[in-house]
Amino acid sequence: MFVNQVNTMILPAIPRRPIPPARRLTQLTILLPLLAGVALAGCGVNAALRLTDEELLGLGQTLLERKSYEQSREVLEQLHKTFPGSPLAPTAQITIGESYYRQKRYSDAATEYSNFLRYYPAHAQAAEAQYFLALSRFKTTYGPERDQTQTREARDVFQQLLDRYPDSGYEKEAKEKLTELDTRLAEHELAVARFYLSDRECEAAEKRLHGVLDDYPGISVEPQAMYELGRSYLCLKRQEEAVATFRELVTAHPRTASAGRARVMLAKLDSKAKAES
Repeated sequence: MFVNQVNTMILPAIPRRPIPPARRLTQLTILLPLLAGVALAGCGVNAALRLTDEELLGLGQTLLERKSYEQSREVLEQLHKTFPGSPLAPTAQITIGESYYRQKRYSDAATEYSNFLRYYPAHAQAAEAQYFLALSRFKTTYGPERDQTQTREARDVFQQLLDRYPDSGYEKEAKEKLTELDTRLAEHELAVARFYLSDRECEAAEKRLHGVLDDYPGISVEPQAMYELGRSYLCLKRQEEAVATFRELVTAHPRTASAGRARVMLAKLDSKAKAES
């Protein structure tokens, strides 16, 4: 009943003869607020069926800007159903992803951006979809004290962005996020290595620490990893390697707290060696 009343209000305002595009856009601007109100009442999709694909996209984007996210998705999904081969379908798809992202429903957003890349891999907005897919993955990661599976997945997607779209305009942001994710992964591995050392699992600790230094060269936690590697050598009774590692740390990162601790360790080891000689 309400839908019929809305159609009665809308249809007489639209002449039956062809309308110049500029005038049609002007009429659409007038109609969109009314249609948006209908959508908010739960009847928007049906009322919007008489619109073109361009007008449906415009309505969906208007609802998005009004933060009417669910209604926006209903209209955009109607575009897919009514005009399955429309050239505007990719834009509708990526806008659905954006609606989830703005709602902070990052897992749903990631699904929509992944679908976009699956169906429209060569589209002009593919790099944008890849970037927001990566951001959506990033938003679901945990700190270094938790499991890092999602962190690795987010890193992979950012790396794919750089590899597949080297001139996308998102290079700076992607590289910054990669550094942040690499730091988190390195911090996680360092925390695990320290746990192993506290449990006297010396070989396991050494392996983790070598992984940090080999996989993340120049990372911010490199001094801490070098210091703990020296400790792991001492745990394994490989004193010469421990001394060499502490000295390398002092040379490479002389002003860090880890270098200070390394100097203390070197002094203790030197005193012990003199006492035993």
